Amino acid sequence: MKQEDSSPSFSRSDETAAFADVYFLTGQPFFEETASASLPAEHTITPESWQTVQIWPLHFFVKGHGYVSAHLAFDVHRQCFAYLEAADERSVPLLERIYEEADNDESDEERELFDQIGLLLETAEARIENGRLTAGQVVYSEDHVR
Repeated sequence: MKQEDSSPSFSRSDETAAFADVYFLTGQPFFEETASASLPAEHTITPESWQTVQIWPLHFFVKGHGYVSAHLAFDVHRQCFAYLEAADERSVPLLERIYEEADNDESDEERELFDQIGLLLETAEARIENGRLTAGQVVYSEDHVR
């Protein structure tokens, strides 16, 4: 049985994005019902503790490091971001390195790339809040979206 390739694919017709150090491709968003992650473990789950989240698959391409896939969840009723998580096991180590606060052995170039991912994530959040992010968009800076 042939296993389906879950790697993101897109046309590299936009040469600027293809040569950018960091950019992301937006996947097709979907909805999910879940208990609020902000509840303490001992809290009883009540109807108001449930949330409907719109999950945005984001595939960040990082020059020299491959790509990392993440799910950014937006609570549609509370109008706030609920969580960011790795979309697959392969993405966990790089996503953890991006958000590590401790000083570690990464180079200045790596830190700069990771900082760019953080800035692109902020761009994604702003575009979601403004209703300006759509599936299939390639975002490689605040001013350039394809």
